[in-house]
Parts: sequence; structure tokens; C-alpha cells
Amino acid sequence: MPKLSKKERQNLLDDLKGVLSGEVFTSEIFSQLYSTDASLYEIQPAAIVRPTSVDDVVTCVKYAAENQLSVTPRGAGTGLAGESLNNGIILDFSHSMRKILSTQDNCVAFQPGVVLGNLNRHLKKEGRLFGPDPSTRNVTTIGGVISIDSSGSHFLKYGSARHKILGLQVVLADGEILETRETHFHPVD
Repeated sequence: MPKLSKKERQNLLDDLKGVLSGEVFTSEIFSQLYSTDASLYEIQPAAIVRPTSVDDVVTCVKYAAENQLSVTPRGAGTGLAGESLNNGIILDFSHSMRKILSTQDNCVAFQPGVVLGNLNRHLKKEGRLFGPDPSTRNVTTIGGVISIDSSGSHFLKYGSARHKILGLQVVLADGEILETRETHFHPVD
């Protein structure tokens, strides 16, 4: 996607601000702030959206699909491969979608912007832990941990993120919401 003109950025801002409850930025300053992560790469986004709800995410993804814009989720930007960068829309989950929603029956529900270290401090009160322990655990968000199936130095003890997930709520490229749940398959003897 070629870089958007100032007028195109303003149109994008006006369109998204009119339909989202979260924040939308298209200024040069915000684009520069979100143009890098922990990698060597630099890609300036057309817009930054800080969703406050799943509805914001769905609306943003649908808008992007209708307007042929790419969408990339972003947490803390600790990835080393440029995975939180793109020249379309950045969805920053670390700003407003960082709540632990519930803790019950050996399960915890959370939003993707929760910092892994904060999640584990919360779980420690109950004598529990979300096992994967990447070196950036006090900065990296749980959405990033799950998206790259992070593990860390204690992989043999705790496994990776995929070994701990019972279900996900995912917004697909067309804006549809997919809910996954763990299913046990028993081989036929």
C-alpha cells in the first residue's frame, strides 16, 4: 500500500472517529511513534487505533477490509521480527484493552493488552502462574505471547502458550467473531 496523502489520512481519521469509541490517530507524530518496535525495521502506519472493546475491533477490521487496508494488532512492540508493524492500521491493544476480566475454576479471562508480568502478579495471589516466561514478560502483552506461541527459558517445565489456552475470541479478517474452545479428541481403539 502506498503512503497516504495528508487528505487521505484526514479522511481515514474522520471515518474511523465517527464509528469507534476508542482513540484514532493519523498524525505524523503518532505514525512515527508506531513505526518501530524492538526489531530493526521501520514502517510508518497510516492510522493507529486504540480500541476499547471487541465492537471497536470488529468495526475497524470491517472498515479496513472495505477499504483494502491492512490491519496489524500490537501490544508492547517487543517483537524482534517486525510483526507489530505495517503501513495500514495498527490496532494498539496495550492502551485500553488490558483488563483481567475474571478468574475462576483454574481459568482466567483477559484482554490481549494485559502485560504478562501483571497477569502473573494477579495469579500469584491465588498461588498460580501463567507458565510461559519470555525474557520481556514485564513488558510484553499476553496477546503477543499467544500470537507467537511464546515459551521462554522454562519451556520444559511449563510448555508454550498454546499449552495453556482453553479458548480464544478472535476477530477474523472480514470482521466475523470466532470463539474457540478446547476440545479433547479420543482416538478410536
